[in-house]
Amino acid sequence: MLALALSLLGACSDPLLKDQPLPRQLAIAACIGQCDSAREHCRASARADYRDCEADHTEAFRDYRWCLSEVGTFNDELDCGYPWWSCAENLYGYCANRHRACREACAADPHQLVH
Repeated sequence: MLALALSLLGACSDPLLKDQPLPRQLAIAACIGQCDSAREHCRASARADYRDCEADHTEAFRDYRWCLSEVGTFNDELDCGYPWWSCAENLYGYCANRHRACREACAADPHQLVH
């Protein structure tokens, strides 16, 4: 009952639900709830990917510094490369775009599950 009340309160403030009959509002609100859940999962995955990327970069940079210390000591021909890549891809923007598309699909057909 509380979830229904909260859904109806959200219906008043969400433009996708405005001026819709109550059954359609409830269907759209449920669909949007699934979109919100998928967005949170996407964000959690993006945070994990970022942490993994940072850890990989730290390890690669440590190896690079070790390699540089070896150049000239034992092997002048050692090619250390350079472990530079960015971990700052905008994965959160991807999550936001997916969420927006999901909400729009809910407004068009609230009975489909969009991910």
